[in-house]
Parts: sequence; C-alpha cells; structure tokens
Amino acid sequence: MTTYSTAFEDVAFTYTYDELMTEINADSAYIAKSMGVSAGVDGVASSLPFIVTSDEETFVRAVLSEALNVVLNRMSAYLAESRPALVGTYVVRLLLPERRKEQYDSLISNELRRALVTYVLVRWYENRLPDVALRQQQLHEAAVSTAMHDIFMLYGGVRRKSCFY
Repeated sequence: MTTYSTAFEDVAFTYTYDELMTEINADSAYIAKSMGVSAGVDGVASSLPFIVTSDEETFVRAVLSEALNVVLNRMSAYLAESRPALVGTYVVRLLLPERRKEQYDSLISNELRRALVTYVLVRWYENRLPDVALRQQQLHEAAVSTAMHDIFMLYGGVRRKSCFY
C-alpha cells in the first residue's frame, strides 16, 4: 500500500501586472488577426476596439482583481493563509504536499495564469463579440479545471480497501 505524505508547504504563484498584460495584449491581437481585421492606412489597427492595449489599464486591473477572486473561490479547499500582496501583483497561495514533482508547480502556474488572462478576455469581449467571449469563458473554465485536477493528483485521491472483512 502506498503511503502519502501529510506534510504540506505554502506555495505562492505570483504574477505581475506587466506579465499578464503582455499576454492579454498578445492574445487579443491574435484574436483580432484571426477575425481578419487588418491595419489601417497609417499602420494603426482598425481593430482597436478588439485589442486590449495599455490604455485600458484601469479596466484590466479591476478585472484582474475580479479574476483573482474567482480563481481563489474555486481553489478555496487548497488555499494557504492569505498574506497581503504588493500593488500590481496577483498572488495565489496554495497548500501543496511537500513531496511532489517540480513539474507540477510550473503546470499549475501556467494554468492559473491562463485562467486570469482568459477571464479578462471574457470580460473584454462580452459586449463586443459574444461568440469570442463564450470561447474565452470555455478556455477559462478549462484552465481552472485543469489546475484543480493537477492539484487533486498531488493529493493522491481517496484510497479505500477493496475488501472489508
């Protein structure tokens, strides 16, 4: 029978505003390009309402805070003690088993980052392009579910005896 470690450690996944904004901008530009929107005469994109730029900082910061709360609510069973974060950083603190493969940290980190980015894109496109917003919502749910699955796999699941006599 396999014995699982009961020792846990507090692991912080930290994302900066600049890091997330770069990814949001790249994803929204890719979406605009995939829709066939071209650049204007002077090189300025005619798809400006579809691309999230640095001019939208107040919107993005507010929605990132909202996205962080949504993710934290979904991960509430695995949360560590909350500590105040620095301004401009978004932190998810989880209790994970001490004995785990290093790859799990990067997998979980990538999925949490995708969850935050796709949530912002959902809110950005909800009134502009409802079909794109729906696709981003599906990607957000998939990212959170995958992160939850990876965390569950770290805990080893529930083990029951197959014979009770």
